[in-house]
Amino acid sequence: MMALNVLYWLGLLGAAAAMVVYFMQIARFRKWVRLVTGAGLFFTGLGLAEACIAMRAMGSDMDHAVPNAVTIAALLAAVYFQGVAALRQRRARTADAVNEAIEAA
Repeated sequence: MMALNVLYWLGLLGAAAAMVVYFMQIARFRKWVRLVTGAGLFFTGLGLAEACIAMRAMGSDMDHAVPNAVTIAALLAAVYFQGVAALRQRRARTADAVNEAIEAA
């Protein structure tokens, strides 16, 4: 039961991180495309929070504990990978902008 409690709190922290990263990438990049593609991160965070709350609500029902724990672990992994993708900068676009600036000079 202790592991489920730890997973609950990790899941809630992951959900909060998803929301923070989503709004950080909006503030950082300010492009409509980023807003739309980052929405997956936002909704994954909401789903992760709800999965944690549902796991806590089921109490000691161990028949559903493993599937819920797997769901939370998978959503935590999704938040991590989507967060990394949302905050990374595209080198190809940066290189294209530098090349255009050099050609214009």
